[in-house]
Amino acid sequence: MHWTRLKTASRAIVSEGPPYAFFYLFSWVYSAKMLRYKAACSPYPRVQNLLMRRSGLSFGRQVHLNFGVLVLGTQRNPPLLTLGNRVSVGPYVTFLTTSYPDASVLRTHPEMTGHIRMNGPIVVEDDVWIGAGVVVYPGIRIGMGAVLNAGTVVTRNVAPWTIVAGVPARPVRTMSQITGNPPPRSAEAGSPGPEPPIPSVTVS
Repeated sequence: MHWTRLKTASRAIVSEGPPYAFFYLFSWVYSAKMLRYKAACSPYPRVQNLLMRRSGLSFGRQVHLNFGVLVLGTQRNPPLLTLGNRVSVGPYVTFLTTSYPDASVLRTHPEMTGHIRMNGPIVVEDDVWIGAGVVVYPGIRIGMGAVLNAGTVVTRNVAPWTIVAGVPARPVRTMSQITGNPPPRSAEAGSPGPEPPIPSVTVS
């Protein structure tokens, strides 16, 4: 186990250079909040994943983050964000694991009761595809195989195998469930085979 982790870290250091090596050794120096901010600014996917994990978030296998993914919240345990296996997150996605008006008098306003969440863990199940610029509210659960169209604001739980779009997010289509392991990507398989079809969503 330790040998496998060492080999993985060595490959990352070779491919992504000093940034990965530095944070692999010294990430313990930074707070969870700072690690998440640094992950959002990093152009290196493996550095992003490393920083997010070291900040106390829970990631499955083959999770892919694009540039600018931001997780708001400082709690480490339990994790404020859980991403399942093979989750793909587009650029500039924001996970709002906390929603609080800070020093504003709105904190005690009677009509704000129920809208303030100090810590609302977000759970994203396996094989979810989150488009660019999506905003996810605290306490949301996104079901397996769901697709979140670019720019969607998710204020309620998303059912498995559902395409949602809009502000706030609304179901657009329900897909048939897929069982079994996903096929390898063409680049990883070593052959330039055709890409699988991508569902098209038009929002008027």
